[in-house]
Amino acid sequence: MKSIGERIKDLRESKKLTQKKLARLVGVSPSSVSQWEKGDTEPRGKNLHQLTKALDTTIEWLTVAIKSPVYELKEESVSCILVPFYPTVRASGGNGIEAYDEDNDLTPIPIKVLRNRSIDHIACITVTGDSMSPVIPDSSIIAFDKKESNAIRDGKVYVFKHRGLLRVKSLRKTPFELVIQSYNRDYEDEKYPLDSLEDFKILGKVFWISVEI
Repeated sequence: MKSIGERIKDLRESKKLTQKKLARLVGVSPSSVSQWEKGDTEPRGKNLHQLTKALDTTIEWLTVAIKSPVYELKEESVSCILVPFYPTVRASGGNGIEAYDEDNDLTPIPIKVLRNRSIDHIACITVTGDSMSPVIPDSSIIAFDKKESNAIRDGKVYVFKHRGLLRVKSLRKTPFELVIQSYNRDYEDEKYPLDSLEDFKILGKVFWISVEI
């Protein structure tokens, strides 16, 4: 199995990047990239995250070679990828709550759910409330694609801002109105005429839900 340094070099060369160019993309010195590739040091923390973005790969793929000193992991077995998670930003399944600080962390989601999505457009947040139960229980973490924010696909679930509040709901659009729906039947549909819909912005379409029990 190749070392992390060999993988960095292979990806860099496949993208026709010099060490100097890669260093500029990551925000480090060219000597740092050289040391990574020679195995003298290893990228950590923010540098590792920026490196994976510059090389269009995952932290798991780069580091799997150094994480298992006892046994080797097959590359096909790496099943998750780390994406931005905003632990203090919460979307309400009910009437909406205000967003807090947008400092982000990282959280793993299954690679298979990404399909053709770019990790640059993905974000994860926590949902509060029971209006989207049982599909999206209270305190679930959801992943949404910020690139899918222009057109509404009827019945799909979106993260959106409405009247200053952050919400997650199923949306449906008719020629005359926007219908905001909950999965929980205890909550009635909300209907807003399109010609008077104000302070409304779709942030992205939900494509994955993590449910903890």
